[in-house]
Amino acid sequence: MNWKNIGKGAIEALRAMFKGEFLLRIGADKYFIHILYAFMLMMITIWVSYTVDNTLMEVEKNKKILGDERIYHAEMTGRLVELNRISTVQENLERLGSDLRVAEKPATKIVK
Repeated sequence: MNWKNIGKGAIEALRAMFKGEFLLRIGADKYFIHILYAFMLMMITIWVSYTVDNTLMEVEKNKKILGDERIYHAEMTGRLVELNRISTVQENLERLGSDLRVAEKPATKIVK
């Protein structure tokens, strides 16, 4: 096989492509269904990969948001515990000038 035959074959292949006969000349018409099936499998693979990638990006974004929310929850829980202590409540009442005080003896039950 020499360069002249290769060049001639390439030119004939280009002409066949422009005429729409290239697939017939290489014998792909016998395997058209197989080629179509392989193309569909490739497209499905690309689509699944794209969908998985988008899902993983959203999971990472939500992990970051969830971490921030956990930190905020811990801060708010700490503040709530601080406000619920009796000494803090007493100090806040005094600071606001209220006459209320913490009970010195337990409440009495009224029995009928």
